[in-house]
Amino acid sequence: MRTKHVLFLFIIIGAISFSKENETENSLLTGDTSQKVSRVLQEILNRESLVRFSMTQKIQVLMLDAAESKKKTDMLFEKFQTVTREIQSLKDEKQKQSEEISHLREGQVNLNKIIYQFQTNQSDGRTELQSHREDYHKFALLVNETLKDLQYNQSSANIRLMDFKEQSGKYSTFTCHL
Repeated sequence: MRTKHVLFLFIIIGAISFSKENETENSLLTGDTSQKVSRVLQEILNRESLVRFSMTQKIQVLMLDAAESKKKTDMLFEKFQTVTREIQSLKDEKQKQSEEISHLREGQVNLNKIIYQFQTNQSDGRTELQSHREDYHKFALLVNETLKDLQYNQSSANIRLMDFKEQSGKYSTFTCHL
């Protein structure tokens, strides 16, 4: 839109200057020299004023565009920092859940060892072994439920992490177009 206005302004200025040049040439041939010189100088002054006005407007538009661009850049940088902090917190949460899962698995392995020892050492105490088996099954169910919950939480954290990575990719693409 601005380029259309600027182009239109240049066309008008060119047409005015062309018509005035023809008038100036005709008047130089027929009229008083001092009036012709003052008219030519006035025309040059008018052209210079139009050019100065046009340049002033262009500089103002460029300054406004630069200020707007700086605001957008600052806003994108703040969003980028927020996303980076969120990604780091998700990574920390994922690490914490991974540690919990490994501790639970170690507990399950230890429990399996204890049960195996009971199975090999007690041949006549089947009731006690049966009690331990029931406890083991209850514990195994509890561990499996906990593991499922932790894996679900970890997978949802991974999904959120991928979403943030996709969003940060969009922001960086947007930043590159600026």
